[in-house]
Amino acid sequence: MARPTRLWAPAVAVAVWLSAGVAAGQPTELIIRNGTIITDAGTVQGDLRIRNGLIDEMGERLVAGSSAREIDASGLLVLPGGIDPHVHLGGNRVDDYTSGSAAALAGGITTISNFVTIRGDQVGKAMAQATAQVETEAIADVILHPIIGDPSPVTPQLEALAQAGHTSLKVFMVRESFDRDVPGFLNLLATAGDTGILTMLHCEDAAIVSTTAERFITEGRGALRYYADARPVLAEVVATQRAVVFSEATGAPVYVVHLSSEGALRVAEEAQARGLPVYVETRPISISPGNASRDLTPGSTWGNLRFGPSRTRTRSGTASPGIRSTRSAPTMSPTLASRSSTPARRYSGTAPG
Repeated sequence: MARPTRLWAPAVAVAVWLSAGVAAGQPTELIIRNGTIITDAGTVQGDLRIRNGLIDEMGERLVAGSSAREIDASGLLVLPGGIDPHVHLGGNRVDDYTSGSAAALAGGITTISNFVTIRGDQVGKAMAQATAQVETEAIADVILHPIIGDPSPVTPQLEALAQAGHTSLKVFMVRESFDRDVPGFLNLLATAGDTGILTMLHCEDAAIVSTTAERFITEGRGALRYYADARPVLAEVVATQRAVVFSEATGAPVYVVHLSSEGALRVAEEAQARGLPVYVETRPISISPGNASRDLTPGSTWGNLRFGPSRTRTRSGTASPGIRSTRSAPTMSPTLASRSSTPARRYSGTAPG
């Protein structure tokens, strides 16, 4: 993920959501008083001091500076800002950086993300253009993940990419171009690991997906309602198995995006039990009742996980801020604050991101 410039994202509470300014709109010093503060160690009742966007101190009856802003959070929870490391914004999608930020902030997500397609060897140019757009449009903090389709011209530039603060990249195993250059992508993965970059992998087998799609169309099952069945669980399982082997062969960490089946999850679980640096994320839709086709219903798999939350994530809590927002957040109403914390429409096209 992008190299953090902050240890913690700004703290948020319901009181903060209903006021203006999460980023640059904040005063130099902010004290949130009398809240129930949620930390990784438990809960603390008291005050929280934030200086220049960073959590500085927790305690009781903190003394405010002369220019400090104070918010009474009595009866409210005070949480670190959530992080959504897998968002698709812009282009032909509904949300851009501004609307995506607003939706995220309404639900307490203060860091979002987006993906940047790299064409040829234009890594620096593409990331610079994306960064400039983030700085102009975003309200929340943003992590940028470059998508690598051709590893050869990009691999020599990974060190520079990491030094610029971008310590993640994404590869689509589902694309036929992946199978045409597996050695190149293995070299990319190994080099990424050596430079401290985490490789995100879209794990589906291209051959299984393409032949299944062709068969469905021939059979007259090309409508959207057949989409889930047209992406067989086995396609995800075999690709996840390959991802694990690639990680073991190179020693590099891998991050399986939007994992959606119990079979693939068990592959990752076995890899983690052997100490391999394999991480996964899922989506709420994959753990919803009635989603039997993907086998991740409550009580069947997720209710019986045997490994901790540091290795399995939903789409929040896996990275630290990359590009800090310099824009103020809009005033948020109680209605807006009750909506989904991330953009409603994540994907376009025929393949999930």
